[in-house]
Amino acid sequence: MAMLSHLPGQSKYARHKREKQGSPKLLFVAFDGTWHGSVKSSKETVVSSLPDLISKGEEVRKIRVNGVGTDNLTDKILGGLGGWGTRRNVITAYRNIADDYNKGDRIIFCGYSRGAWAARYLAMIIECLGLVRDGDTEFFKRLYDACKKDPYLTKANKDDLRRNYKFWDDVQIDALCCFDTVGSLGIPLFGIAKPLSYLHRSKYKTKVIDHVPNNVKYAFHALALHETRSPYSPTYMCGHNVHQVFFLGDHGNMGKLGQQEGLVHAPLAWMVQQLSSHLGITFDEDKLKKRFPSCTSEGQTEMMSRQGTHDTTHEVMMKHAWCCPSGSIPGAGVGRLVIMGRKDRNPGMVLNYCDAKCTDSSTSESTQHEAASAHAQVHIGARGRQECGFSDAVPGYLGVQPMDPNQVFYWKRRATGEQEVVSADIIREAKVGLLEARLLGLPAAAASHPECCGLNRTQDGDIDTEVSSENEETLDSRVRQSTRVRIKKWFNRRLGASI
Repeated sequence: MAMLSHLPGQSKYARHKREKQGSPKLLFVAFDGTWHGSVKSSKETVVSSLPDLISKGEEVRKIRVNGVGTDNLTDKILGGLGGWGTRRNVITAYRNIADDYNKGDRIIFCGYSRGAWAARYLAMIIECLGLVRDGDTEFFKRLYDACKKDPYLTKANKDDLRRNYKFWDDVQIDALCCFDTVGSLGIPLFGIAKPLSYLHRSKYKTKVIDHVPNNVKYAFHALALHETRSPYSPTYMCGHNVHQVFFLGDHGNMGKLGQQEGLVHAPLAWMVQQLSSHLGITFDEDKLKKRFPSCTSEGQTEMMSRQGTHDTTHEVMMKHAWCCPSGSIPGAGVGRLVIMGRKDRNPGMVLNYCDAKCTDSSTSESTQHEAASAHAQVHIGARGRQECGFSDAVPGYLGVQPMDPNQVFYWKRRATGEQEVVSADIIREAKVGLLEARLLGLPAAAASHPECCGLNRTQDGDIDTEVSSENEETLDSRVRQSTRVRIKKWFNRRLGASI
């Protein structure tokens, strides 16, 4: 209860202001990741940057929620390690939305890391309970306690919570934008640090796959291909109109922005494209150019295509840091893996429906994984890294360019003698929109029409999954040869320097 003691109740002025609000607005609720979002911090994330890129004409009202671990020293430790404070942040955001919302307003939830989990959890609360219109301090305290006792509100007395209050029912979330969701309540420690998890037991158990609430119109999820730390195991999505795409990099590369172009610019550009394509959100051109170093104008993008520049050639991809054309992909060191434990990600089991029906909630986890494997997608950046001679772009998979130009690029699972978990044999590449291509400096030829990650998959034609062993050996040989060349050059430089 003390965790909410600093939250004021809704004032009569705030209620009057909301009721008198004029034209519809866009409520953009941004949940930052662990240790991010404090006013004292200069670190930027995709969550803090994305709403600022939207044009003024959209009438954006930003509701920003700092990540856990951004207050005092105790909060840094408990919030950072165990996610303490996430529930408080969720109720705070609920209160702020209730204070600003008017019928006809659009709502976008955006979150990174634990903040992404908070965004998804808040969408579930609004679906179950509605959005209070005249809530006071007592109401928000009761809501906090109800969520603490029963995180998914499956047993909470909703009638009791709603008694004596007015609610907006059937409130829709126009978009749920998540960057690498990880579980939040309870300490997600593994490895030699696992015993610490018993210090804080929670009724909430992190799920491998979680259903997106039915009040969410579109759900977009950017996931890291190369994160191996067990505590950062993602919480995948399933449901209607869910779009999930894997990107090069680890957990940090999905959210932390730097001064220079990096891997994080790929998921951010993809998210901008999704909001533009599916919601019709407009963005400020000048701000986009400032945020994306490789950004080109529409004319430049078209000119690149007319000049015959192919989107995945070595020459083009070597210019862009977002596809990691050289060097190793960032990841955790051995020391961290010993403490946290190792768990590789498997993109072949991810649920990404778009135009398919979600499995029933009673379906076993293994069956859900099988259903998931048919709809995983990978960003074009992985193809670019493979074109630059690396075999680690999609762990366990090899990129294949179909002979038929009407078929999409795809990734074929490598055959091994080891016993593996259920994985897709084929993973398709996500479509690239024209705006996304511009932001990443790709030619217009790289863009797909319609600009979607998979709503119209039937237009692609069926993928020919029969790849001859000769073709596969050729692809493997090309990657191995390029690797040998890089190693040889490295030794030549080292030996030459020592002579």
